[in-house]
Amino acid sequence: MKLTYRILFAALSALLVLGFAACDRAEPLQEDVQSDQNPVLDEIPEKHRPEVSDSRAIKAHGITLSATYTIPNWVELSIAMRDGSECGSLTMSWQPIFEKYESGAWVKMEGQEENDPAAMMDTAHFSSPYEMAYAMPRFPEAGVYRLSLLCGGEVTAEHYAYFEVPAYELTAPTKEECPASDSDQALLTVRAEEITPNGLTLILVSKTEEKTHISYGAPYYLSCHIDGEWRSVAGDLTFHALGYGLELKEEHRMRCSFRQPLGAGHYRYAKQFNGVTYYVYFEIAG
Repeated sequence: MKLTYRILFAALSALLVLGFAACDRAEPLQEDVQSDQNPVLDEIPEKHRPEVSDSRAIKAHGITLSATYTIPNWVELSIAMRDGSECGSLTMSWQPIFEKYESGAWVKMEGQEENDPAAMMDTAHFSSPYEMAYAMPRFPEAGVYRLSLLCGGEVTAEHYAYFEVPAYELTAPTKEECPASDSDQALLTVRAEEITPNGLTLILVSKTEEKTHISYGAPYYLSCHIDGEWRSVAGDLTFHALGYGLELKEEHRMRCSFRQPLGAGHYRYAKQFNGVTYYVYFEIAG
């Protein structure tokens, strides 16, 4: 009897040793945890890519959205009529809300107001497709994003458009990439002072001792040095019918505000005076 117990004990011990050895050689359990790497749009589950927040709005509003991202913070939005009509009318919010896809959920980017139907809705009459451009609240990291545009009528719902942000690098310009103006006939020298993420002060100095009439408009053009070249960022390109003029003899200070606060990077601010484009260059530290 004692021999039988010894044999059984030895057999069980051998099985345990073999079992532990097999566990050591076995593949580790694959946990269903999303990788830290940024996914591409096709990898986002379809259930996380709804076209509209309320399916009733698909028929009620009759539109589709598509978005194209332009480095570093522009998004071009196209609104088309679903039935192929050449024109339409829709009540929509002034600004969209931008979100990034992180760990299986859409996370709102900081620095945005909520869409308030009572305060922000406006009716747009458009021909299809209706092209619009929006500035993101800051330079986005690489990844998958969506914008939501609140649309109203009998049904109020958010419509979504999805886009990818590729990886990019903020770079520093060379001296050759920083000319003072685009013309040898420039009548001014222009420099910048009091530079902040929200704006700067232009200092206009006449090259002559006589009074010089200066004419200019409201628009300015802002670029950031990215991937070794100047790329446009959200500036003020809105058409303004009004023009401005001043009689400049020596120096004039002009405060200029940016459309939105700037993040870290090397920038070029461009503005036209008397039809000549002048440039100033500055850096926003991280």
